[in-house]
Amino acid sequence: MSKAYPTQRHDYDSDEDEHLRLEQALEVAPRGALIVSGVAVALLMLCWFGIYLFVFLPRGTIG
Repeated sequence: MSKAYPTQRHDYDSDEDEHLRLEQALEVAPRGALIVSGVAVALLMLCWFGIYLFVFLPRGTIG
């Protein structure tokens, strides 16, 4: 079994080793989640502005 991907608690040499690897994983995860959510929001806003510019503005005022 690879040391990089333990499947059970006993694959670690000690509790300190387990906590160290957990802290290392948690340092990277929030950054990636923020990047993914930022890209999703940017694409959503880009699509909304595209609809606004190419659908709503050419129609003009209603009423």
